Amino acid sequence: MARSRSSRKEYLGIFDLCGDGKATGQLRVDGPSTFLELHADQPIGMIEAQSFLTGRSFGHEHLTLVDCVQTGMYHSGAPGKPTQYSARVLPGYVLVGPQHLDPCKSCIRAIHFSATDLKTVFRDFHAFGMIHDDKGTLERILKEQKPEALANVGEAPLIAYFSGRHTIIEVATVVGAVSAHHSLRYRLGNVAGVSIRDRIAIAIAPTTPMTFETAIAAMSDVALFLSVAAGRGQGITHIYLELDSPEAEQGARLQVHMSYPWRTSGASRRFRPHSIDMPLRPVEDELEFRSVITDWLARHEGWRTARNRYLSCLRQANRYGADRLIAAANMFDLLPKTSLPAATNLDARLAALRDDCDARFRELPDSPERGSVLSVLGRLGHPSLPKIVLHRVSMLKPSMEHLVPDLDWVAHTAIKCRNVYVHGRSKDFDVDPVEPFIPFLTDALEFIFGASDLLESGWNCSAWLKRGGFAGGHNFSRFLFSYKQELAALKGALAKPGERNATTQ
Repeated sequence: MARSRSSRKEYLGIFDLCGDGKATGQLRVDGPSTFLELHADQPIGMIEAQSFLTGRSFGHEHLTLVDCVQTGMYHSGAPGKPTQYSARVLPGYVLVGPQHLDPCKSCIRAIHFSATDLKTVFRDFHAFGMIHDDKGTLERILKEQKPEALANVGEAPLIAYFSGRHTIIEVATVVGAVSAHHSLRYRLGNVAGVSIRDRIAIAIAPTTPMTFETAIAAMSDVALFLSVAAGRGQGITHIYLELDSPEAEQGARLQVHMSYPWRTSGASRRFRPHSIDMPLRPVEDELEFRSVITDWLARHEGWRTARNRYLSCLRQANRYGADRLIAAANMFDLLPKTSLPAATNLDARLAALRDDCDARFRELPDSPERGSVLSVLGRLGHPSLPKIVLHRVSMLKPSMEHLVPDLDWVAHTAIKCRNVYVHGRSKDFDVDPVEPFIPFLTDALEFIFGASDLLESGWNCSAWLKRGGFAGGHNFSRFLFSYKQELAALKGALAKPGERNATTQ
């Protein structure tokens, strides 16, 4: 038995206890409030972390709970009555469908999901439409398919249509075939009218079946890419698993509920994407999109940690502060070596002195000071954080230096602020006049990271700039729109009194 109240679902049924018997359970599925309450006439043993439970609801749904954590176990009773045992379990994922799933087995053929801004990212403008006043066309259609309705054709008919092309695009990537397709809901027509509603969904289908963990990881990787493409963190909904089994041939699939689902960040109108601002246009420029997503996912293994930090920054929307600035700067330290500037070849004498100092300090007892010096010596010759950021800036200069003059200076100023927040105040840099510009400096670092990453994947930035029309519907366009004004104000705040007057003239 299952009942739905808004997004909440509750399932009552019998659950297996990992070979230790069965218990009656009530499973509540409601985002972070998801939990399973178990009741039995015998003691309920400890459920190991990362394990999974299976059950059958009284409505005959098969329930699989993955990544379970037991948070409580208790019992109650009264004199002369049997003791009742209870336990509470928090699952990471709840799978509902016509069969159970062993998450350790490679039995998933594909994973399907939807995200918040897919209709903007995959703007399939000609997929739907309406034809006005075409009496002849309607009469021909009705004559072939519904002749009894011919008598009702008037002088000004309307024909609503779907083009019939369900797959918008499909690309072969390292995680499998990634496709975007239309998922239609329509009403055939009655006295209340007709309707065609659409939800764009993403499918990831590897060449060989995958495990549950691999499927969720692939979904997260693609959703991260979609967040970059949309300019804000995506929410994930409508997750389904397509199984490699006879039941799947009959249309069977498992619905996945995440206990901690991805939520849309920056949901206000100010942060809603606009099709004019999209850096990638899969429908208008399919070749560019194929190239970018293929390369982006191919490099993702080495970039995953840094890109996840970037996504965390995007999810902050218009919330700024020292912590976000530090996180935006530290993204660059997490880049793989293949994306860093080349290391500097030290002079032979300097290298020898470094090695001698390293050896001498290693002879000393362990202490914070000893560790700090060894850390500095180990970084000699390797690119520093400012060099890494300026290297990424140099990638942007050929196509957009006219829009972001002095971006290297802005980035260097942002790094100085980060150093103050991490290491304390410095005589060489006064952070107080700069603090009102923390949002601008943070946006600059995030823009450098995200834009240079797309450029490295084959994004045609010049073509995007030629399209123009910055409507503020992407974090890239919002940054570029106000850049020169913010730059002038920052320079004015940092200028000396005499220089400040010249700047404002």
